[in-house]
Amino acid sequence: MQTEYNELKIKEIPDAVKKSLETAFSDAIIEEGYVSFTKEYKLEIAGGDQKATVYADASGYWINK
Repeated sequence: MQTEYNELKIKEIPDAVKKSLETAFSDAIIEEGYVSFTKEYKLEIAGGDQKATVYADASGYWINK
């Protein structure tokens, strides 16, 4: 089953998720953010010359995909 995500503004991403990102990826910036119906956050991030997609719950805990 595939999860559907809706785009959201960076300022709408919970602080817990942003703080977790700062801790795990100190030089990363959020390029795009999405949220699912179950409050799972999908973040398109970039740092240096690398890009990645990471997933977290509303508390900032990372989800493996």
